[in-house]
Amino acid sequence: MNAKKLIAKRLVWAFLLPFLFINTGYSNDSALENCEEEDVVFQIYCPETAWITCGEELWDLEWLGNAYYHDYSGKHDAGEPIVKYYLNDCNIGYITRSWSVADYNNVWHKCSQKIYVQGNYFNYNSIKWPKNIELVGCNPGTKPEDLPYGKNRPTWSDQGATCSKIGYNYHDNVYVYGPGCYEIIRTWNVVDCCNFNPYYNTGIWSWNQRITVTSTGTTPSVWVPYSATGVTTNCEKVQVDIPPIEVKDGCEDQYIITNNSPYATKGGADASGKYPVGVTKVRFMVKYNCWETKFYYLDVKVTDNSTPVPYCYYGLAIPFMGIDTDDDGIIDDGMVEVWASDLNAGSYHPCRPNEKLRFSFSSDPNDNVRVFNCEDVGEKKLEIWVTDELGKQDYCGTYIKLQNNGANIPDCQPISDARISGSISSVFNNTTDLMLEVKSTYEGMVFDTSYMTQEVVSVIDSAVGSNGKLTYYYGIEEVNTAIYDTTHTNKDFELPVTEGTYQLDDLELNEDYVLILKNESNSLEFIDTLDVQFLEAYLNGQIEMTMYQKMASDLNHDQMIDISDLELLNKFVEGSIASSEIDLSWVTFDPNYKMTIPNNFDIGSYPVSKKVEIKNRNASGIDLVIFQMGDLTNESIQGKLYANDIVSLRNINAFKLESLAPNPFTNSTSFKITNDKLQDITLELYNINGSKILTKIATLDKGRQILTVESEELTNSGIYFYILKSKTGSSQGKLILIK
Repeated sequence: MNAKKLIAKRLVWAFLLPFLFINTGYSNDSALENCEEEDVVFQIYCPETAWITCGEELWDLEWLGNAYYHDYSGKHDAGEPIVKYYLNDCNIGYITRSWSVADYNNVWHKCSQKIYVQGNYFNYNSIKWPKNIELVGCNPGTKPEDLPYGKNRPTWSDQGATCSKIGYNYHDNVYVYGPGCYEIIRTWNVVDCCNFNPYYNTGIWSWNQRITVTSTGTTPSVWVPYSATGVTTNCEKVQVDIPPIEVKDGCEDQYIITNNSPYATKGGADASGKYPVGVTKVRFMVKYNCWETKFYYLDVKVTDNSTPVPYCYYGLAIPFMGIDTDDDGIIDDGMVEVWASDLNAGSYHPCRPNEKLRFSFSSDPNDNVRVFNCEDVGEKKLEIWVTDELGKQDYCGTYIKLQNNGANIPDCQPISDARISGSISSVFNNTTDLMLEVKSTYEGMVFDTSYMTQEVVSVIDSAVGSNGKLTYYYGIEEVNTAIYDTTHTNKDFELPVTEGTYQLDDLELNEDYVLILKNESNSLEFIDTLDVQFLEAYLNGQIEMTMYQKMASDLNHDQMIDISDLELLNKFVEGSIASSEIDLSWVTFDPNYKMTIPNNFDIGSYPVSKKVEIKNRNASGIDLVIFQMGDLTNESIQGKLYANDIVSLRNINAFKLESLAPNPFTNSTSFKITNDKLQDITLELYNINGSKILTKIATLDKGRQILTVESEELTNSGIYFYILKSKTGSSQGKLILIK
């Protein structure tokens, strides 16, 4: 192309270009696309459309290139663009970059670049969910912050979370399987707000984590009330307040306690409620450690204090039957047998009408029959006692008329005084100077009354006069005034007696008497070496002793017969101690007395006299026995003991209780014993009522040994008496159990 044509062509374009740009508004109009570059007078060029990820640099985009333009002088930078962002909260969308350049005719040439921002590749697989976990212990922490990494919450990598807004929460559903045993199903939700679509439920993911919780395997220690009692007086149910049972250790709040009492107000650890008369056995069930179970029992005892209602016949006339006491064919006395039930006039129990009642003449239910004779003729006052099956009692006072009518018994008259008769004996028939002391329970004072006549002025009448006033009329009258005097009397006496029968006459009726035997000689001649040998043989198991010999053997009054008594007796016989240092007294004992404490032969525990009650009749069969402490033998048994059968005192093996601890005790206690040879040791335990509740026999070696008693071997808390004995010694005392 020659120069003229080129100049002409450029002039035409110079004229047309302004109109073209004005009409199109873009510097790279399609009309120019077919033009050769060297034909373009002015042209602007933008970077190409770009596709990038949201994680790349979005705020300084020069790395994506810059616009430039061509003019007649060459290629030039188009300068800074105008950047506009069309992105959401997650930086997803597009960006525009626009450039504007004015040519030499002040015509603006423009172009734009569009940048598409992509990303948000977060999905279910991007999440690392927390693993299941098992927790053991008392109330372990289950919140996410209490759990170890990997089991506490969901996690994800930064790469997967780029261009995402991720949040999470959780919800727990707790399933209890038993005390201290439950499971948490923790539902985790993870949401990407950049992807979340509530209509299609996309962009949100869930996961269930399993958290298993169990308490420790410790068996609980449970406190159960020792007893629960109630008292009613009308046979109705009574409220019994029972302390709740308590778990003493372990996971206290992870137990389930129930009771099976049909009378309990509540069904848990508290079994209080209204209970009927009798014994109700309550079972407590303690569940722990995922349904492990233990049972505990309590007896609820309700006592009915209602008593039977007594009704008696009054003034029944009862005739005597004539009897011939000396078999001479002539009636010389009268007799009648009266049963307490004969005087029952309809007694009943207010709560148990069908209950069988017992009738007696005293509080002893076995005192149910009385035999009367001519000494009792006339009116006889009686008490009729009514006893129910629970031992509750009440009585009514009545009287009977004992008559000598149809039998016509001669000289059948009531007695004016009474007598006491019986027998006196000693254990070995060796008394020489016995004295019977009789003490009356009479208070020792007699009241004498006399009267003195006196004249006194007194009002004998009164009247209202016409004036309305009251007028009194006086007179003189005689008045008898009582004058009292008292005389002190002493009805006690004593008299010498011998072994055999005795009789005390002319005693006052309706009085009580106390009888005591004394040996005035107080001889010590019966206590010798033979007694020492006899006691030694008993302790070695070679012979047995009678009850009286045992009572005479407890010389130190410690309620035990052991080597200490033997040593004391031997010292007296040898002369190393005086008679004042040992009890060798003569002792009165009632042969009919029932010993209340087994194996306790201490005479200090029993009465050493005999009390006799006289109720308008004679008292017969009042027997007394006397023996001397330390006197264990008489001539009748001397031939039974030989020197080769008796172990000498110096060869007796020592047996000694060193200690007993703990005492009181809760779980167990130990008897620490010094034992000088292999032998059997016997332990006996008695309750406070004297009933034997435990016997343990153990063969213990020589030396220091231990004999243990567990609380489970005893039924209830309380005081017990123990007797620990062997052939060579013994010991006794009190033992206290506290459960």
